[in-house]
Amino acid sequence: MKIKDDKFHEIKQFCIDSRVKGLSVNEIVAALKKNGIKDWDYHRVKNAARVSRNPDISSAVKTRSKNAKQERQEIVKEGATERKPKYELIDGFYTIFYGKNKKLKISECDVDKAFKLYTLGNLTMNQVALDVGISRAEFYALKTAFSLTKSDLPFTPEKIDEMTADEIAEQIRIEKKRLALKKFDQSKHKDIEAENKKFRELEYWFKLATDRLNAIKPEVFKPTKMPKNDDIVRVLTISDIHAGERVDSRWGKFNLDIMRERFKILTSKVIADFKPCELNIASLGDLGSGRIHPSIVKLSDNFLDSLFAVTECLISLVGTLIKNGFKVNLMPIMGNHGSADSAHNARVLVENYERMVEWAIKLKLGEVKQFEMLQPHFNMGLIKIHDYSVVCVHGDQGATKQLADLERLFRYERVKEVLAGHLHHQKSEEYCGVTVYHQPSFIGAEHYGIGKGLVSEPGCRLIEYGKEGRLREHYLRF
Repeated sequence: MKIKDDKFHEIKQFCIDSRVKGLSVNEIVAALKKNGIKDWDYHRVKNAARVSRNPDISSAVKTRSKNAKQERQEIVKEGATERKPKYELIDGFYTIFYGKNKKLKISECDVDKAFKLYTLGNLTMNQVALDVGISRAEFYALKTAFSLTKSDLPFTPEKIDEMTADEIAEQIRIEKKRLALKKFDQSKHKDIEAENKKFRELEYWFKLATDRLNAIKPEVFKPTKMPKNDDIVRVLTISDIHAGERVDSRWGKFNLDIMRERFKILTSKVIADFKPCELNIASLGDLGSGRIHPSIVKLSDNFLDSLFAVTECLISLVGTLIKNGFKVNLMPIMGNHGSADSAHNARVLVENYERMVEWAIKLKLGEVKQFEMLQPHFNMGLIKIHDYSVVCVHGDQGATKQLADLERLFRYERVKEVLAGHLHHQKSEEYCGVTVYHQPSFIGAEHYGIGKGLVSEPGCRLIEYGKEGRLREHYLRF
């Protein structure tokens, strides 16, 4: 019948009527397409003629299912009445009668071969049928006709009647030996084929990898600057400036002009490498070269002039960082070279010339909102970082003994590490279960260090700390 595409209810009724008549969903879709209706696909037809909404379709489907089930039962019942195949031997050929008017004509030689393969060779019915050249169903009929099992003798009743027991045993022995040699030869070829297969697989994967590598077209990454995490605390260490000392050797050069240039380089590196943030500057002592070593005094500028020169550089560093958006916290630690007296027992804080640097910076920057001077205790600076602390010390012998006496403070303040100077070269060691990190010197190779064999690369370190501890450190070389 002719169906118009815009008549939805007419098409839906057509689908329902067709399902009641016994048509499948695919057949209904084909009939609609034949009538020019193409937008009714399988799912649309199935929804329109849903069984749960149409009782007539439901009963029709149940009737078809019942009829199909009866047909299957009848087929099974018909197959169950099959009888055991019969056979006859005429002129050296066996004829097997099986199934409905089916028969197999096979020579005595092939029967003998099939029986030996099945019993002595322990092959499956499929393997025996392929070797003899018959179908599996035909071999099944053959073995069923003779009631042959895996444990039976590999001969027909007629053959057994013709041979003696010794002849039967000899033939079985010879056949077993022949089959064993055949299996050995097959296994040898299987091993060779397995090795060849492995080689072919390796060759395939190598070729595939080569093709994939050749297809790779690397592209240069375009890094995106990520905003600094506010949870990160940054500490810049400046240690052992030794302002005023004059060095001119194969290991390095240093004087007041070089010191000023290095402060400019340090300022530029911090501004270039880090976005504006809160920065803790730990000045770890030995700002100048004092009277503690007379040999150094001979090769140094005036001590007080040198201290004022380094004071000017520190103020310029802090002021430039503040002008570029940084908030600066300065922790001043005094070193042994600032001592007013060369006697070892007179190096007390009140007799240290480096106190003038602290006083001058406070005088110049004390009213700046973006600056704070952190106060050390017993010449030890304590920088709070989240829920733990970092201790800053100069690192000379007296300071390390003081650390050993403050084990309780370490536990109470949760001190994770100590930042120290004095040694002019980098190393780490343990005190009271806390790691002490000795920082590089600002001056680099100088006369006293060269004499001791302590030649180090000049620079400063900027260390970043997270909530769990140290994250990373940056070596700012000069």
